[in-house]
Amino acid sequence: MAKKKDLIDIGEVEVKDDTASTKSRTQKSGPRKQTKQRVSTRGGRKVVIEKENPGKKIAAFFKGLKAELKLVTWPPWRSTQKVKGVWANTGVVLMVVLFFLIIITAFDAGLSALLRLLVGKAGS
Repeated sequence: MAKKKDLIDIGEVEVKDDTASTKSRTQKSGPRKQTKQRVSTRGGRKVVIEKENPGKKIAAFFKGLKAELKLVTWPPWRSTQKVKGVWANTGVVLMVVLFFLIIITAFDAGLSALLRLLVGKAGS
């Protein structure tokens, strides 16, 4: 058994067993789809990492996002209209976010101007 320090996390991978994936020579097989692969042999195991299409990754992300949002217990719309505390709390959160947006933007602009001033003097 491998020790914990010998195990290396290389992300999500598909492990293919060479004996199970090959067909016998008597069976006819159709044309194989060519995919770009990266092979890693860390830890004595052959691990094939197939590169996915970026569009498929984005679609999978939004599919997972939709599935997670279905698991959220949302309050009924009618009850949120009747209870004014929900909208008051939402307003407070939006105001705090806006306040910190202004503060951080001003701080960033000030530091950027200071950096330009220092770099301008150093270049002269």
